[in-house]
Amino acid sequence: MFAHKKQIIFLFILACFLKVNSQTTDSYQIFYNKDNPKLIKVEAELVLEDSLLYMSQFGSQSHFFPNYVKELEVKNALGNTIKMEFRDSIKWILSGVDRGQAIKLSYELHVNHEERAWPGGTDGVAYVRDYGVMNTGRSLFIMNGSEKKDLLVKVHLPGEFKISTPWESIPEEKNFFKVSDLVDLQEAFLFAGTFEEEIFEKGNFNLKFILGGPSLLAEKDRIINTTNNLLDYYVKMMGGEPKLANGQDLKQSMVIITENDQVDGEVIGSHISMFMDPDAPPQNQMIGWFILSHELFHLWNGKSLRYEGSGSDWFKEGVTNYYTLKGLNQVGFIDESAYLEIMNNLFYQRYINDPGLGEKTPVNSADGFSKDQHWGLIYGGGLFAGIAADMEIRNNSDNKKSLDDIMRDLYREFATKEAYIDNSILKSRITEYRFEDFNQFFSSYLDGTDTIFLQPYLKFAGAEVIQENGQLKIQSLENKTNLEHEIWQGMMGKID
Repeated sequence: MFAHKKQIIFLFILACFLKVNSQTTDSYQIFYNKDNPKLIKVEAELVLEDSLLYMSQFGSQSHFFPNYVKELEVKNALGNTIKMEFRDSIKWILSGVDRGQAIKLSYELHVNHEERAWPGGTDGVAYVRDYGVMNTGRSLFIMNGSEKKDLLVKVHLPGEFKISTPWESIPEEKNFFKVSDLVDLQEAFLFAGTFEEEIFEKGNFNLKFILGGPSLLAEKDRIINTTNNLLDYYVKMMGGEPKLANGQDLKQSMVIITENDQVDGEVIGSHISMFMDPDAPPQNQMIGWFILSHELFHLWNGKSLRYEGSGSDWFKEGVTNYYTLKGLNQVGFIDESAYLEIMNNLFYQRYINDPGLGEKTPVNSADGFSKDQHWGLIYGGGLFAGIAADMEIRNNSDNKKSLDDIMRDLYREFATKEAYIDNSILKSRITEYRFEDFNQFFSSYLDGTDTIFLQPYLKFAGAEVIQENGQLKIQSLENKTNLEHEIWQGMMGKID
């Protein structure tokens, strides 16, 4: 009886929303099954913009999403079945329908996605664990049209299950959400189960943090504290919380971390899904934390600051690596020795052994599918270029200015604009901040094929650098001047 009353209340609330938004509001109901967590049932009421139903086309393997949809039925308002044809592996074409017509559809989603290999891993698609089910909106929803706004999603859960999503909750009904548009519907994670959730509040920005699995939960306090401190560092360094291009605050991002024997990470929209193994050797755990920290900084350098094309990926990815190292050092997750080991063992090795070194430029290596093939040039070369710029600026200003100031300037100017940053802007800013030869540096090492050597730049921080025999060795000298000491501390992430 109680469940029946709850359903009546939901339908009443839904009817009110549909009345207000009669031509634009689509609604979904999702039903989870504790006894068979791989089976999710979905019901939807859609107002047609055209005769096509489709699943997300985001991602290189999106054409596989419909393979996991079973028992799809579409009916009109009278309950009559609407005929449809599945075409081109990605869409269903409805027969005899009109624009503005209301339809009802129902289907099952079979969460067997882990049975095949996905290029980015199932952490960015869907998976099932003993403690819950994760789906992306991409893998879950069948949609219609492109202009839909303020969609509604109601989630029905068994027993002790709870749901976490990045969407706005509607307070009148539990597990009832408003979704701003179809992109927001697709670019989201949903986790249903018996996980633990923490919310970090940073001004107008919230980070929703989900942990699943007994070994991770045993490390909960350390994970939560490290992440919270890292966010504080990034907010302080950038001078504010993440922003959207329309000038509004980025209200909420979601991070899901679940146990897995393989470390991996995936970003969907402004949200992050991670696999971590807390029982793995320290080096493997470090990779997981580096991925998480890197993606968190992308909320600023990549989301708040947006770049024109892929030619500036050396800055978006490489400089993000620089601030990832700084952040992890400042929150005490790594020390200076580990910082320098990562510089060599990860970034220099990938850079010096990149198949394009000496033949391709970092600027032109990120187009199309080249980015993964030339990770070393973009992520490693970009890191070294960021360090070189930082050292030059600090030395030429007696450490009164740094790359930090450029990041904050870009944040203040571009974080609230529908504008994109390109290499001409980056060259101009870095030159203005007194790396006077940066145009030549850019031509030689970023838009050219020369190999970056760090000794001419790290000498300003009182360091000796040896690049030979495929190794990068950086030694911090003991007898530093005051300026060299300050510059070294800046490289390690100290914020003045």
